[in-house]
Amino acid sequence: MVIMYNLLYSTASYAQISIPESEGYYQEDALKAVNKLKDISMGKADAPVVIYEYLSLTCRYCGDFHTNVFKEIKEAYIDTGKVRFVMREFPLDGIAYSYAVLARCAEDKKFTAINGVLLDEQYKWLSADDTLEMYKKYAKKFGFSTAQYDACITNDALLNMLYDSVDNARDELGINATPTFFINGHKFSGGMSYEEMQAVIENELTKVANK
Repeated sequence: MVIMYNLLYSTASYAQISIPESEGYYQEDALKAVNKLKDISMGKADAPVVIYEYLSLTCRYCGDFHTNVFKEIKEAYIDTGKVRFVMREFPLDGIAYSYAVLARCAEDKKFTAINGVLLDEQYKWLSADDTLEMYKKYAKKFGFSTAQYDACITNDALLNMLYDSVDNARDELGINATPTFFINGHKFSGGMSYEEMQAVIENELTKVANK
């Protein structure tokens, strides 16, 4: 069933927005339990809407979402205290695992920014002839010393936690593609337009307000 949601724009005109049908619902406790890595979130800790995004840094659709949709969501909902947004890794290949580990090796406060740069600049590092050299350049760009870089790429404990988190997400949440979003527990696979995500968020905000 597709729900039609009336959304008021600043132009004072209404548009009919189709809310994508959720593929299932998961309790917050279940979403928290699958992840072995620390969740690093953006937005107000007690925001009424919580969004988990499972992404692969080599996923073109993930790059498109962050370039064309995420910035608007951040301005309209995260920065205004209505949404808490959590990025979670779901690497689809070895390169994605490598860059995911690099982002995790950084300070927590840099994690989101690093992922944002990597997603915005996918076209640069995905098309690089020398993958290792490009990787080193990004490590330097993100402030890693040679010692920190060496420690990061040999951090088997971190990589194993990442492997376990991905396996759990696949087995417990049925994730098999990126991006996959959980918006207040409701699962949506594949890229979402700003209008689609906005409609889901507004619908959730209405539910909270009517409780």
